[in-house]
Amino acid sequence: MTQAAAIAKLLGGPKVLHRSVKSTYDLIDAIHEGLPVESVEVVSKRVGISAYGEASKVLHIPARTLARRQASGGRLAPIESERVVRLARIARRAEEVLEDVEKSRIWLREPNRALGRERPLDLLDTDLGMSLVEDVLDRIEHSVYA
Repeated sequence: MTQAAAIAKLLGGPKVLHRSVKSTYDLIDAIHEGLPVESVEVVSKRVGISAYGEASKVLHIPARTLARRQASGGRLAPIESERVVRLARIARRAEEVLEDVEKSRIWLREPNRALGRERPLDLLDTDLGMSLVEDVLDRIEHSVYA
């Protein structure tokens, strides 16, 4: 399974996305079209946070906006979709490195000394923050703690 397909699976797969994602290009097309709001609920559940509470804050999408779009069967804007994919990418990477869904949930939600005592989830709203989180996961994977 490609990385893009694994991310798409965390977003709800073909049932939620209404498309098959086999490559990064397919995922980019889905972002440009706007992901279904339901993808926020699916990835939030996988990470262990509430879609209309904590995920709303992490993704910088007001809970009322999510609820309104959910009621109308709407889609996210491309920039919002990118943030949801960012969350799914890190969730997938954490699961891969920590080899356990529950351990990855805990790791994402706990303050981390290597991240200046910030929670990894709280840094995912920017590319730079995501890079920091990915770097820490890479160090964990390769047992480099310094």
